[in-house]
Amino acid sequence: MSRPNTCRTLTHKPVKTPVTDLSTHYVTEAFGDTLRRKYGELRGAAKRLARVAGSNEDAARNWLEARNTPNLATTIRLMREDDDIFDLVCRLADRDPGTPAINDAQRAALLSLLERR
Repeated sequence: MSRPNTCRTLTHKPVKTPVTDLSTHYVTEAFGDTLRRKYGELRGAAKRLARVAGSNEDAARNWLEARNTPNLATTIRLMREDDDIFDLVCRLADRDPGTPAINDAQRAALLSLLERR
C-alpha cells in the first residue's frame, strides 16, 4: 500500500505568461522556410546543415521540415555562418540588423571608459 501524497503541496500560484503574436509555430515555420531556401535544394541537405550547425543529421532534418527549431547555441552558430538566419532572428526580435542596440553617444562613452584602463 502506498503512502498518501501529503508531503508535496503546491503553495504558489501558476505564473501567467504574457500573450504575444510570436508563437512557437510561427518561429518554427520561419526557421524551416529560411533553412529550406538555403539548403533545401542541395543533395544531402540535412547532412550539410548538420555539419555547419555542429549538430546531428536528424536534428537538421527536423529543422528543415519545420518540426522544431535549433537550440540557442546552435542558432548563434548558424547566425555566424548565414546572413539569412541572422536577418531572421533580428526580424523576429524586432531589431534592425544594421542598427546597433546602443546609440553613438553611449558607444563613445563605453570606448572612453575602456581606453582609460
